[in-house]
Amino acid sequence: MIPAPEQTFQVLFELYAKRLFALLDVQFEPLVSIICIPEEEGKAVSIITSGEKVNPEAFDEVKLLASALEKVDIESRLNYSNKSYAKTHKDYIKSKSLGEAVHKILNRELYDSNIERFISGASLLKGYQLFVVLELNKNTLDKFYSLKKDTYLDYVVKSKSFIHSVITLFLKECIHTINSSKVNTPHSIIRAEKELMINAAKDFMHSVAMSVEMHEALVDLYEVCNSISSLKYEGSESIGKMVIAKQHHMNVSLVLELEEPISIYDYRKVRKFLEVCNDETLIVSDSYRIYGLGKITGTYNANQESLFVINFKSHYVWEVLHDDKVMMIVDYQIPALPKERIDREDFHVRISRIFKDISEGDLNSLWEICTVASEQKHGTMLVISDQAESEAKRLSNQCFCIKPRKLEASLMKQITSIDGSVLLDKDSVCYAIGVILDGMATKNGDSSRGARFNSAIRYYDYVAKEIPTVIVIVSEDGMIDLIPNLMPKIHHKDIEEAIKKLREMESIHGNRRHSYNKLMNYFREHSFYLTEEECNIINTLSEKLGNELTEEGLANIDYGKFQPNSDMNDSYYLD
Repeated sequence: MIPAPEQTFQVLFELYAKRLFALLDVQFEPLVSIICIPEEEGKAVSIITSGEKVNPEAFDEVKLLASALEKVDIESRLNYSNKSYAKTHKDYIKSKSLGEAVHKILNRELYDSNIERFISGASLLKGYQLFVVLELNKNTLDKFYSLKKDTYLDYVVKSKSFIHSVITLFLKECIHTINSSKVNTPHSIIRAEKELMINAAKDFMHSVAMSVEMHEALVDLYEVCNSISSLKYEGSESIGKMVIAKQHHMNVSLVLELEEPISIYDYRKVRKFLEVCNDETLIVSDSYRIYGLGKITGTYNANQESLFVINFKSHYVWEVLHDDKVMMIVDYQIPALPKERIDREDFHVRISRIFKDISEGDLNSLWEICTVASEQKHGTMLVISDQAESEAKRLSNQCFCIKPRKLEASLMKQITSIDGSVLLDKDSVCYAIGVILDGMATKNGDSSRGARFNSAIRYYDYVAKEIPTVIVIVSEDGMIDLIPNLMPKIHHKDIEEAIKKLREMESIHGNRRHSYNKLMNYFREHSFYLTEEECNIINTLSEKLGNELTEEGLANIDYGKFQPNSDMNDSYYLD
């Protein structure tokens, strides 16, 4: 028996969602469901999910609720003289209201303050209206700043943030995949995850332009900012800020007004004009024209959502802010969410796991040093080594060796003003500055990250197996990365309990797909912690149970073969 296409869609979409949202933040924990509402009265609602199930009877009144929502929809007030347009619009409102009704019922039946749900438009398949539902961890979502308004002039839809654009495009891709696939032969989403993210960034910047002036939304502000950031002026990188606001905005005061505005597409002139900016002044633009230099004045009412700032940080690196809050960072055309600064408690825990005998006083000293280092505008790197003295001697030809001295926060700004790393031990005693790190090429490098990050990875992979080492990378925006980025500790008994449940499934027949996928997703998310013996057990059981599910006519995810991670050891277990 061939699995029903809705089941296969659900599997494909959830796997894609896990890859996509992991690029933004691994704590989003996405789940995807498909709700199938029958066109014909009397047929039951079908729900395909790997998460918590809803009783289909909860949807008995879904069409009555949809009808009520349709009557109060603000877009239903729009009238079209063209009959074809009018019918299309009416069908759209009807489908939209049905989706909203499904959304409300799900939130009512599966209320969870830690989950936020998003629903797609509808796709008609085999007499059912299919809606794709995406669940995300709300606590993670709330970490990132978002605008309040999702419409312009009360009826034109716009994005509240970069992550909301990612969500919208993901759901559209799901529906497009359903619409373009033949019955029983669905294809995976063709668009690559990073391509979708770039399109989401364009969509969000389109909304930024729209918030300022409706007709200016035709500007591809994302590509404009990429082009400006890519240019150098007499060898120097693009550094400066540009305010995006309606001309004559009450919170923007021009201090230097151009006789003739510059087109935003005249990249070289705009780039040259950035040279005139300083900490107090910035380029003034409505996203289509440059009017001069100005200042942001007075108290801006953030609820208006009418003033944004583009901060060109370095070559090909820029960010967009609203009300002094970073909403998106773009580094060499790859968009990302802003990183959280590492907090003191997390820093202490992670350093203590490498240097197990370090004292509380030494931890506090290292934290103070890193805090001051994070204020270095061009970024820097600290190498904390258990053999800092011998490493300084080994690297003496590519650093400035100094007489051992306990570092104080007051010295950090001076010694990190030059290129290269600071080499110190866990007691904050410094042995070298301006260190050029060595190392071999490694599979752990990341081409989307800068030279500083990849240099740290190469050095760490080269020395860490012999010498306990932590590398603190301070980026230009003051964010702190620690290498190694250790996996959190877990209770080993939780893995053992999950394997026990997987074994028990051998004796269960029927209605086990949900439990099986839930367990396998758990193993996939915790694969780092699995021993070789546990990998073998899971692989054997998974192959057997997966084949049985396929024979029962159910869609079966290929979870691949689990293999032990060479970096894993007992120190990652809490018990």
